This record gives sequence, structure tokens and C-alpha cells, in this order.
Amino acid sequence: MEYFKNHKIQQVSCGGLHTIALTKESKVYCWGSTEGGQLGLPTGVIQKLCRNEDNAVKQPQQLISLQDQVVTQVACGETHSLCLCKNGSIFGWGMSLYGQLGLGFSSDSFEPGLGMEKSKVMEPRKIESLKDEQVAKIYCGSTFSLFLTKNGELYGCGMNDLGQLGEDIYNDLSVLENARMG
Repeated sequence: MEYFKNHKIQQVSCGGLHTIALTKESKVYCWGSTEGGQLGLPTGVIQKLCRNEDNAVKQPQQLISLQDQVVTQVACGETHSLCLCKNGSIFGWGMSLYGQLGLGFSSDSFEPGLGMEKSKVMEPRKIESLKDEQVAKIYCGSTFSLFLTKNGELYGCGMNDLGQLGEDIYNDLSVLENARMG
């Protein structure tokens, strides 16, 4: 990609209609659809960049709100995104209609007149529910997220209608005891 000719890319993650790239310098860049807030850009920036009718950011944009973080991993779902930082902090943004960000939002946040707007997290927000865990890896499915700790515990949140969280119940964020890794 011409845009990144002066940057060394460490990781790329592709969501439903968006992409996030992490550089070797721990800078996070995003581009693609803006429909659910999955780019993590402030609303004013999106309005300036999306002068086209498809509401898409077509050039990579740095997430300035994460510039003070040492980001080590990024992950994308359908309309949500996550990043893991060297200090153990996890940030999430985008649509959390099913609780896939682990921030406590779900379809219960629906309000007449506002619709799904309360379930959109437009800019990266720290996921406090995992602050006492030592998360080593983050993963996103279409409408759910998984967090693997250094001691092999697996946490999940989001849609679980087909058992994608490895349990037969729906919880906002729970340890998946049956999914402990080696």
C-alpha cells in the first residue's frame, strides 16, 4: 500500500467492512465503513472525511486517542474493534449491540427514538472488567470477542446464540472454564 511506504506494519486485522493496521511503532491506523463506530474516530473527523455517500473513510487514519498507548495487538469483528496494550489495558470501540465489547452494552440499551445509538462506542474505551486479568491475546468474531489470559483462561462476551462463546448460556463477560488452554 502506498500510504504505508514509510511505516513498517506489525499486524493487520480485517473486519466486516473495515481494516485496522498496527505499525512497529505501536501506531494504530483504520479505514473503511463508519456505520457502527468501528474505526474509533471522533464524529467530527468522520464527518470531515466522509464527504461521499457511502460513509467510508478511504485513506488510513491514525487513531490519535491511542497515541500514548503501546499497542501490541489489534482485532476486528463485523462492526467492532479491540486493541491490547503492553501494560495489559484493553480498549474497545464500535457497535456493542450484543455486548461484544465487554462494556456492559447490549440490545437492552435500545431506546425508542435513539435506536442502537446507545450501543455505539465511537472512540476507544478502556474495558475495565478485565483489568485484573493478564490478557495475552484478543480475538473478534462477527458479533463476539474472546480474551485469552497468560494462565490459559478464556473470557468471552457478545452474541452466543449458536454457542460461539463455548457455553450454552448468555453472559455479558464470563470465564469459559471448559475452554482452558494448555
